[in-house]
Amino acid sequence: CDEVVAKQTPLLGICLGMQMLADSSEEDGHHEGLGLVPGKVLRLPVATGLRIPHVGWNDVVIHQNDPLFVRTEGRNHFYFDHSFYFDCPAQFRAADVDFGRPITAAVRRDNVLGVQFHPEKSQQTGLRLLRGFFMAAGAPAC
Repeated sequence: CDEVVAKQTPLLGICLGMQMLADSSEEDGHHEGLGLVPGKVLRLPVATGLRIPHVGWNDVVIHQNDPLFVRTEGRNHFYFDHSFYFDCPAQFRAADVDFGRPITAAVRRDNVLGVQFHPEKSQQTGLRLLRGFFMAAGAPAC
């Protein structure tokens, strides 16, 4: 955490990695998180017609003009597989997904980013998202 905070090193948490960025989690008891993004991880709410775990392809709604999504070219369809979600203040929510109601799909706090979905399983859109992260982090264009 010191490297990320003190030196502003870019960090991207994916799925459980995003959830670890929170202050705490209720998954399998109460656990402290890294506290890099304010909020807590909660069990997905039960809703009629929705299955838990939330598995499959969904569109995300982007709330911030974020470098993470610059290269996705408006194609924001990603693969999800989770039973918990990151409940955080609106100013840290970069994107949402509809699961009976909007839930956090992506977070950002300065150099710390997280996505609930799996870009590595989201085909070309996922690759574009990862390239956007690497470019924002200062990696050479590929």
